Amino acid sequence: MTRFTKVLFLSVLTVVVVGFDLTIGLAAMARSKGVERAAIVDSTMIGTLAADAALAYAVRVPVSEAAFADEVVLTTMAPDRRMAISGRGAAEVVYRATLPGLQVHVGYALHEGNLGRELTVTTVFHYRHALARLYAGPIRLVQWGVQPYLVARLAG
Repeated sequence: MTRFTKVLFLSVLTVVVVGFDLTIGLAAMARSKGVERAAIVDSTMIGTLAADAALAYAVRVPVSEAAFADEVVLTTMAPDRRMAISGRGAAEVVYRATLPGLQVHVGYALHEGNLGRELTVTTVFHYRHALARLYAGPIRLVQWGVQPYLVARLAG
């Protein structure tokens, strides 16, 4: 190995380790704020999409009605301007986006839970190309660590 190759390898390894540590830290912060993993309900719009998904992940967090009105979630909660509403219900909205090799659906649902009003955010991925499996690992890491943190910030 040349010196350049060693430096490049160690740099990439450092970025991966720091990214992994950051993800673990974000997940821990989110869980301390009440975010927890949730089961995907089959009877919801996003649940029907998750039935044949390559990857699906849901988290829920308690929200107060004063800080979080139904209209906010159902009309202005698009996570990205490139996402379009693909389904809408009384207390649920599903957004859809197409990425290279992936079809992504993000569902937001407000419902009454054990601790009062809860927001459940579900992300569903469908592979459209075999090469999309190459970045399934980083996507899982983001869903496990970063998504709960973002949901905690959204509700908090």
